[in-house]
Amino acid sequence: MTASTPAQRHEFDLGWLDRRVLLSGAGLSRNWGGYLASEMWGAILSDPRVQKEPRLRELLLKEMNFETALAVVQSQGGAFHDSCRRALDEAVRSAFRLQDANICHALTGRIPSSWTRFADGIVRQLVGKDQHHPDMTSFYFTLNQDILFERGFSPPIPEPPNMPGVPSKDGFWRMPREHEARPEPFDDQKHRVELQSLATPTFQLRERFNYIKLHGSFNWDDGENAMLVLGGGKEEAIARFPLLHAYFDLFRQVLMTGNIRLFVVGYSFNDGHVNQAIADAVRLAGLKLVIMDPRPAQDLRNQLLLADLGVIWSGLVDFISRPPGELFATDWGISLSGEFERLQRSFLQYAA
Repeated sequence: MTASTPAQRHEFDLGWLDRRVLLSGAGLSRNWGGYLASEMWGAILSDPRVQKEPRLRELLLKEMNFETALAVVQSQGGAFHDSCRRALDEAVRSAFRLQDANICHALTGRIPSSWTRFADGIVRQLVGKDQHHPDMTSFYFTLNQDILFERGFSPPIPEPPNMPGVPSKDGFWRMPREHEARPEPFDDQKHRVELQSLATPTFQLRERFNYIKLHGSFNWDDGENAMLVLGGGKEEAIARFPLLHAYFDLFRQVLMTGNIRLFVVGYSFNDGHVNQAIADAVRLAGLKLVIMDPRPAQDLRNQLLLADLGVIWSGLVDFISRPPGELFATDWGISLSGEFERLQRSFLQYAA
């Protein structure tokens, strides 16, 4: 990566790039205990610190999009005092911990499970000996700030997935390959990651597999702030964290490389900066999309057209409405699943 200031675009050496790329959102984690936005709102509202702040509680009762409420409270020169901001910040962190407890519960039990079938059937196809050549550079981008993937993925090689600029923690990448899984409860010593606050982050991409958390993670901390992008003004928030700024430049660069096939699972297409990067790549670089979304396809098409993002729809090559928790359930034989055969055809077997 070349040296730069946060206002400049980073450029990366992508090496021999795997043209199959993953992008996930909250809808993926929902299959294994994660919260959707409305459930996160409920967890935040129920927090005792919120209940002790009448104006904060009143705001959340009126504004049921918790990210919008968060943006109102965090706005400069707003009507909410520091105690409200601290209460909401702590309530959000607490809600992520509650979500993580749900995820641990969902991952606990016999293996194979729907989660390990998803990880084996999709993600491991992009890793190490399972990709079409071990020298390829592969990418999994996520908008999730939970730690489902870190908890629930078992790499096929001893070295864990590369999280550029993020030190590896022993508490992750421990999903057993057989018998039974029992994830341990969240612990600051094992699961919280301290990151250096650098004006220009330095990291290298590795061959095989890179896992990129575009909006940070609830367990990341730069010593002063949680590296967690929520609320309004996500582009401005990303710009405040050089590491996340570099990540988003990497996301744009990968999509713009040409002939990329992007598998989108669990993303509701509500983030303007992400939508714009996808739209630009469809229009200018031939990006094609495979979308897994439980909504009727017509609903997503209408949403994109209303937002003047019909170009994204024009890049669609497959739309699968069965959620991954159902598609990879243990009572389904993967080899007999027509939807999985579609994924093989439209995404996993794709080679530009």
